[in-house]
Amino acid sequence: MSYVQENHSGDGKARVSVLSAALELVEQCLPLHEQAVLDANVQGCLWAEIDTTLEKLCPGDSNATLLYNNPDSISENFPLVASAVTESLRLCMLPASLRIASADIKFQADDESTFAVRCSEMMMGDLRLYHHDDKVYLEASTFKVDRFLSAGLAQPPKIMTWGDGVHICKGRFFVQHIMKLWLIMLLQKYDCTSPIMSVPGIDPSSWNAIADPISDVPVFLLHWGEIYLNTGLCMTF
Repeated sequence: MSYVQENHSGDGKARVSVLSAALELVEQCLPLHEQAVLDANVQGCLWAEIDTTLEKLCPGDSNATLLYNNPDSISENFPLVASAVTESLRLCMLPASLRIASADIKFQADDESTFAVRCSEMMMGDLRLYHHDDKVYLEASTFKVDRFLSAGLAQPPKIMTWGDGVHICKGRFFVQHIMKLWLIMLLQKYDCTSPIMSVPGIDPSSWNAIADPISDVPVFLLHWGEIYLNTGLCMTF
């Protein structure tokens, strides 16, 4: 665990350098879009929830963009979509996350020396061990679209990718609302297919500075009702 003491100079340089270092440690795990595309059952379940709920919320229009006017309703009305996004973030989160200590904490190093973190100071920790621990999550390395639908995990743990407050993570709104809306709009408009029918094996402990284009999964997007053409739109995730 790396520790970053609160920067009292006010210039923000220490925090920026720490965040830059964290962004260079992006873990190579498959995101939700690849998991959903490669699993027909996952696609079917998500499509069923999206179609049924949009018809109820937006009768006669079914325009998913209307959900943006009330973003808090997305997780409430699309629980499977919310669970799928949370599960994806659990598997592919950054190896280092910045947090504010909620209490005074003492750590003991291998040489038996100790150092303290005071309440309200910032520290950085690698939380992947927690999220990939079979003792915490059953089959932790496996993508389970409904993992966060169970009664015991109705709410995702606080140590997720987006941090513990908008003052820390400016992308929290994007994670909690926009990503879910994007997935709803994608599956509402397109049928998704891929020539790769299995999820490539990836060591969850591996990481690199950027995603490796060689391991990208090609995904073909086809508007519902259209005839499939080899020249159809192709995206890679």
